[in-house]
Amino acid sequence: MSPPIFKGISKTTKNMNGIDITAIVLALVGMVSGWITWFFDRKKHRQEVESMRNDNKHKEMDLAKKYVDEYDRTIAQRLRNDVNDLRNELNQMKDVLQKIKVCPYLVECPVLDGLLDKPKGE
Repeated sequence: MSPPIFKGISKTTKNMNGIDITAIVLALVGMVSGWITWFFDRKKHRQEVESMRNDNKHKEMDLAKKYVDEYDRTIAQRLRNDVNDLRNELNQMKDVLQKIKVCPYLVECPVLDGLLDKPKGE
Protein backbone atom coordinates (compact mmCIF):
# COMPACT_ATOMS: atom_id res chain seq x y z
CA MET A 1 0.00 0.00 0.00
CA SER A 2 1.23 3.54 -0.74
CA PRO A 3 2.07 5.97 2.03
CA PRO A 4 -0.58 8.57 2.95
CA ILE A 5 1.30 11.38 1.12
CA PHE A 6 0.72 9.74 -2.28
CA LYS A 7 -2.95 8.80 -1.87
CA GLY A 8 -4.21 10.87 -4.84
CA ILE A 9 -1.40 9.87 -7.24
CA SER A 10 -1.50 6.62 -9.12
CA LYS A 11 1.36 4.21 -8.75
CA THR A 12 2.22 4.41 -12.48
CA THR A 13 3.56 8.00 -12.26
CA LYS A 14 5.98 7.26 -9.45
CA ASN A 15 9.16 5.32 -9.73
CA MET A 16 10.92 3.58 -6.87
CA ASN A 17 12.68 6.73 -5.58
CA GLY A 18 9.47 8.77 -5.46
CA ILE A 19 10.20 10.97 -8.53
CA ASP A 20 7.11 12.10 -10.42
CA ILE A 21 7.60 11.02 -14.04
CA THR A 22 4.70 13.18 -15.21
CA ALA A 23 6.49 16.34 -14.06
CA ILE A 24 9.66 15.31 -15.88
CA VAL A 25 7.74 14.58 -19.09
CA LEU A 26 5.88 17.88 -18.85
CA ALA A 27 9.16 19.74 -18.30
CA LEU A 28 10.71 18.04 -21.35
CA VAL A 29 7.64 18.79 -23.49
CA GLY A 30 7.76 22.41 -22.32
CA MET A 31 11.45 22.72 -23.23
CA VAL A 32 10.95 21.12 -26.66
CA SER A 33 7.92 23.28 -27.47
CA GLY A 34 9.83 26.36 -26.27
CA TRP A 35 12.75 25.52 -28.55
CA ILE A 36 10.44 24.91 -31.53
CA THR A 37 8.64 28.19 -30.89
CA TRP A 38 11.97 30.05 -30.61
CA PHE A 39 13.22 28.44 -33.82
CA PHE A 40 10.24 29.50 -35.93
CA ASP A 41 9.92 32.92 -34.27
CA ARG A 42 13.58 33.55 -35.01
CA LYS A 43 12.95 33.12 -38.74
CA LYS A 44 9.90 35.36 -38.53
CA HIS A 45 11.90 37.97 -36.62
CA ARG A 46 14.67 37.92 -39.23
CA GLN A 47 12.10 38.42 -42.00
CA GLU A 48 10.52 41.34 -40.12
CA VAL A 49 13.92 42.98 -39.58
CA GLU A 50 14.80 42.54 -43.27
CA SER A 51 11.44 44.02 -44.26
CA MET A 52 12.07 47.02 -41.99
CA ARG A 53 15.52 47.51 -43.50
CA ASN A 54 14.05 47.50 -47.01
CA ASP A 55 11.37 49.99 -45.96
CA ASN A 56 14.05 52.26 -44.48
CA LYS A 57 16.10 52.08 -47.68
CA HIS A 58 13.06 53.07 -49.73
CA LYS A 59 12.35 55.96 -47.36
CA GLU A 60 15.98 57.12 -47.59
CA MET A 61 15.82 56.99 -51.38
CA ASP A 62 12.57 58.98 -51.41
CA LEU A 63 14.08 61.56 -49.06
CA ALA A 64 17.22 61.84 -51.21
CA LYS A 65 15.03 62.32 -54.30
CA LYS A 66 13.15 65.10 -52.50
CA TYR A 67 16.45 66.80 -51.63
CA VAL A 68 17.68 66.56 -55.22
CA ASP A 69 14.40 67.92 -56.57
CA GLU A 70 14.46 70.80 -54.06
CA TYR A 71 18.10 71.58 -54.96
CA ASP A 72 17.28 71.49 -58.65
CA ARG A 73 14.24 73.72 -58.20
CA THR A 74 15.87 76.32 -55.96
CA ILE A 75 19.56 76.52 -56.88
CA ALA A 76 20.41 74.61 -60.04
CA GLN A 77 17.62 76.10 -62.14
CA ARG A 78 18.68 79.64 -61.23
CA LEU A 79 22.28 78.81 -62.09
CA ARG A 80 21.22 77.36 -65.45
CA ASN A 81 19.25 80.52 -66.19
CA ASP A 82 22.23 82.71 -65.26
CA VAL A 83 24.58 80.67 -67.46
CA ASN A 84 22.16 80.90 -70.39
CA ASP A 85 21.89 84.68 -69.90
CA LEU A 86 25.69 84.98 -69.89
CA ARG A 87 25.94 82.88 -73.05
CA ASN A 88 23.44 85.13 -74.79
CA GLU A 89 25.35 88.25 -73.75
CA LEU A 90 28.64 86.70 -74.88
CA ASN A 91 27.15 85.85 -78.28
CA GLN A 92 25.91 89.43 -78.62
CA MET A 93 29.39 90.71 -77.76
CA LYS A 94 30.95 88.43 -80.38
CA ASP A 95 28.55 89.76 -82.99
CA VAL A 96 29.39 93.35 -82.04
CA LEU A 97 33.15 92.67 -82.15
CA GLN A 98 32.82 91.12 -85.60
CA LYS A 99 31.11 94.32 -86.81
CA ILE A 100 33.94 96.53 -85.48
CA LYS A 101 36.15 95.44 -88.38
CA VAL A 102 33.98 97.34 -90.82
CA CYS A 103 33.27 100.37 -88.60
CA PRO A 104 34.26 103.74 -90.20
CA TYR A 105 35.45 104.98 -86.78
CA LEU A 106 37.81 102.04 -86.20
CA VAL A 107 40.94 104.20 -85.95
CA GLU A 108 39.68 106.35 -83.07
CA CYS A 109 36.92 104.15 -81.60
CA PRO A 110 36.39 104.79 -77.86
CA VAL A 111 34.47 101.52 -77.48
CA LEU A 112 37.33 99.48 -78.93
CA ASP A 113 39.86 101.32 -76.77
CA GLY A 114 37.72 100.53 -73.71
CA LEU A 115 37.56 96.86 -74.66
CA LEU A 116 41.32 96.62 -75.21
CA ASP A 117 42.23 98.21 -71.85
CA LYS A 118 43.09 95.64 -69.20
CA PRO A 119 40.64 95.42 -66.32
CA LYS A 120 41.90 96.81 -63.00
CA GLY A 121 41.97 93.33 -61.42
CA GLU A 122 44.61 91.94 -63.81
